[in-house]
Amino acid sequence: MTLNMLADAAAELADARAGQQKSIDLHNRLLMHSSDCPDANCPSANCRKMKTLIRHKCGRECPIGRRMGALLHLHARQCSKSRCSVLKCRQVLMV
Repeated sequence: MTLNMLADAAAELADARAGQQKSIDLHNRLLMHSSDCPDANCPSANCRKMKTLIRHKCGRECPIGRRMGALLHLHARQCSKSRCSVLKCRQVLMV
């Protein structure tokens, strides 16, 4: 491999990681919004979908449960609120 190829691969990896972090940040903001949003008919379709996903009760036996568990865990690790509205925010870290 040439040095240019290694540099290109490193740049692609950095872009992929930045895109992944942006997606995580957006999902975390949506999680916080949907946890605070009292409107069952919120104009945001993403809010309504996240509310449905938050109520998903399978645990971690399915892909949805695993992804929601991971999102909740990431949120809880970053959350600094003493009274967070995200369901089980502090309890997630104790599991």
